[in-house]
Amino acid sequence: MKQDDEIIEEIARHLRQSASATKDWRLEAQRAYDFAAGNQYSQEDIQAAGNERPLIVFNRIGPVLDSVVGLEVANRHEIRFVPTERSDAKVSELLSTAVEWVMDRANGEIVINKVFRDVATCGLGMLAVNLNYDRDPDGEIVLTREDPLSVYWDINSSQPNATDRRWVALVKLVPVSEIADSWGEDLAEGIVVDTETWGEFLSDSLRPQNGDPRFAYQFDKAMRSPDDRVPVVEYQYLKKEPFYRVWLPTGQEEIDPKMFRDIKQELDAQGIRYVKQTRKIWYRAIVAGNTVLDHQKSPCPEHSTLHLMCGKRDDSVSGWYGLVRAMIGTQDVSGPQQLVNKLYSEAVHTVSTNSKGGLLAETDAFEDPRDAEAAWSSGDQIIWMRPGGLQRIQPKPLGDYPSSLDRLLQWATQAVPEVTGVNFELLGMVQRDQPGIVEDSRRQAAMTILAEYFDALRLLRSELGRCLAYMVSEYMAGDSPQDSRMIRIAGAGFEQVVPLVKDALVQKFDVVVDEAPTANQKERTWRVLMELMPMAMQMGMQPPPQWIEYAPLPATLIEAWTQSMAQAQQAQGQNPQAEIMQRMVEAEAAKAESAAQLNLAKTQESAAKAAQILQDTQMKPAELQIRNFGAPI
Repeated sequence: MKQDDEIIEEIARHLRQSASATKDWRLEAQRAYDFAAGNQYSQEDIQAAGNERPLIVFNRIGPVLDSVVGLEVANRHEIRFVPTERSDAKVSELLSTAVEWVMDRANGEIVINKVFRDVATCGLGMLAVNLNYDRDPDGEIVLTREDPLSVYWDINSSQPNATDRRWVALVKLVPVSEIADSWGEDLAEGIVVDTETWGEFLSDSLRPQNGDPRFAYQFDKAMRSPDDRVPVVEYQYLKKEPFYRVWLPTGQEEIDPKMFRDIKQELDAQGIRYVKQTRKIWYRAIVAGNTVLDHQKSPCPEHSTLHLMCGKRDDSVSGWYGLVRAMIGTQDVSGPQQLVNKLYSEAVHTVSTNSKGGLLAETDAFEDPRDAEAAWSSGDQIIWMRPGGLQRIQPKPLGDYPSSLDRLLQWATQAVPEVTGVNFELLGMVQRDQPGIVEDSRRQAAMTILAEYFDALRLLRSELGRCLAYMVSEYMAGDSPQDSRMIRIAGAGFEQVVPLVKDALVQKFDVVVDEAPTANQKERTWRVLMELMPMAMQMGMQPPPQWIEYAPLPATLIEAWTQSMAQAQQAQGQNPQAEIMQRMVEAEAAKAESAAQLNLAKTQESAAKAAQILQDTQMKPAELQIRNFGAPI
């Protein structure tokens, strides 16, 4: 493991390198957050406008971001683990249940949604996984969303979500008192922020990301913010470590190089096969100034606990960008959002500065010009004029409103969401009558354009699932049932509460990111299920045990219903789910037969009415003849 001086020098070098390469990205990201929050005018624009020219903001960016982030809420996914062997099916369900419990306790879905909003805004989001002992003495896994402007990464990474990164760092301003509570008073008091090591980094990068001029650093030996905070860096890096795989008579084992050197001669003498390999191990160093607070293997050595989620790549800024860039442009080029604000401001300024009345009069038109000015707007006073004065006054001409400004405003307003690919169907703002099929197809087309962002979200969940699986097995599971947490397995057919024992968890698995049974997804699945089940039952296919979970009903009712069906199945030795589904199929068939009979009756009634109308039409000429000429002899 690297020494303290080496790791501090490495961290400072990597931070300076990343800060220099991503300087333009950080400015653009801060600008994107400002525009999304409605702060869409710079200080120069505000000063130039003064009090005479209005500055109007029509924030079209907010609804676009809200609609895209809302899509993630309505179409959430869940993390499941599929074992590589069939015998581990129930064990994988135990691991899936434990990870689901961790996600629920840590509000994981809400945190992931905030990270997704960061990606849609600036192109980068970070989800941090840590162990916390504040609420639970035994420890719990927590998920937090971190400020993207506090993140520094390996600029040479180019894979989706920067999965090929060799290091990643998170910089925060932490009060010294908090450091003292976590690491001890003596260590906190000895923290020194050296200008030679951190001066360039702090002056160039840390101050803009906080955006508060009060956090101005004085570069001395005790360099801290005015509220006694110091920069703390959580630095995680990748290191390759060798190991040996040895095929012993008892099975295959992995041995570290130090132990292998001691037994190598014996292995060669017995002719035992072995091979040297390397594996990637993540290490974590926590540094406050020139003090290393912690340096050891990451809580999840197989994966970094600082998970990145990235949007679309832009190599010119060594970073990524989100949906906001298309609406606001870059530092040098404006987008349609600025054009909307400009046009509305100009329209209001034109109307307010145009003449709203007044006269053009010659100097001798009135007897008393001052009295005329005071009484002109009054309807009950007399204004005395000189002879012929009425011919020497005329109304003041009004300024012309640009005739094409309305069309330009409409075009610019529509262009804001259109440049992102988010159409009005996805925003729910369609103001025309159109078939539902057409609206659904256009909404699906918008989802296709946003597919890259949702792919990044799926990849984040997959990486997070692997990390959580390791941490659950390592930190939550016990060595024996007596000292293990109790986990309820909710799978159909084997509902039970079991201890989370480390040996009972699968070691090799595949992570599956599947759709979670959310409200919208339940309704869609339930409609398809009701259409397919009658045909499946007629073909002899029994319904799956999980069909009731997708009913659009409250979760407590579904759980009670599931328990009731399980008890009935145990008592009668039958399949109550199949019976219920059979009854539903029979009810659907009876309903369809009733509808068919009703349609037949309506058809017969319509045919009778048509025949009566035809008969009446044929009788009218005969009746007319009788009235005019009488009955024939």
